[in-house]
Amino acid sequence: MQFVPALLPGLIQAIANAIETNAEEVTALDQAIGDGDHVTNLQRGIKALVAQSDELAQLDWALPGRKSE
Repeated sequence: MQFVPALLPGLIQAIANAIETNAEEVTALDQAIGDGDHVTNLQRGIKALVAQSDELAQLDWALPGRKSE
């Protein structure tokens, strides 16, 4: 399977779902060792990626030395 930008929206959404599903557990773990804001920061970042996922899917990620198709 080749990784292409068109796969990004689905991957981003899967990550967002995983973060949401495990938010309480990860927050509890983070509170035990830190300030408990790790999930909040993850959610902020993934929200920005979700908002841009259609644009990211349109990018041309040609490898150096390889011409775009």
